[in-house]
Amino acid sequence: MGSRLLMALLILGCLRSAAADQTHTWDDAHKFSPQALMEFNQRAEALEKSLHKQVYLITVPSTHDKDWQAVVAQYLGGPLKNGVVIFIDMDARVTYLAVDRLTEDQVDFDVPRQSELRQMLAARFHQNDWDGGLLAGMTFVEKALASPPASASEEGSPVPVPPEPAMATAPALTCFQWFLILSVCWAGWTIFRSVFMPPRMPPPAASETGNVPPEPAVVPPEPAAVPDAPPS
Repeated sequence: MGSRLLMALLILGCLRSAAADQTHTWDDAHKFSPQALMEFNQRAEALEKSLHKQVYLITVPSTHDKDWQAVVAQYLGGPLKNGVVIFIDMDARVTYLAVDRLTEDQVDFDVPRQSELRQMLAARFHQNDWDGGLLAGMTFVEKALASPPASASEEGSPVPVPPEPAMATAPALTCFQWFLILSVCWAGWTIFRSVFMPPRMPPPAASETGNVPPEPAVVPPEPAAVPDAPPS
């Protein structure tokens, strides 16, 4: 009786261990060693406890012409909500990476970083370094999930002061614009002069006032002196 109970407990423990190993990995293409899968699961569980992020590995022999995201949803029981999925389609020899929008906004895992991870995984897998590529990819994911987004300032760091805006320079004026400016100035000066500076009128002529000056008197010329006649 005791031996049967012990055997049942051992079987139950093995089943629980196997279930735990499948928490974050589905290696249906059988490309990774049990040791690599175990380490991946342990590190994924640590990330879930510390950062509340899920990291999954899914490999399939083929998607059978299905959309890979639909296949991922079948494995996860729904769409990815808070984490990262590494999906490998062995038939197409393609490595896909899925990161939900919430994770993209919360950590430094934007599209360029995702592309960098895909290229690194593809290069290692192309060299048949499956275990090494998987664990290196997990290291990349751990660093990305632990980093704040690039746009956010680190706590305690000084807030960068934006540079002062450059002084705007006036654009060069065209000949037509100069003509308009001069015309407006000339019109303004003409109006100002006509209102505040009336033209001076010339003094009226004497005939207009009625005061005619007297004509000068004509003085007759004196007669010329006649010389005396000489004596005879």
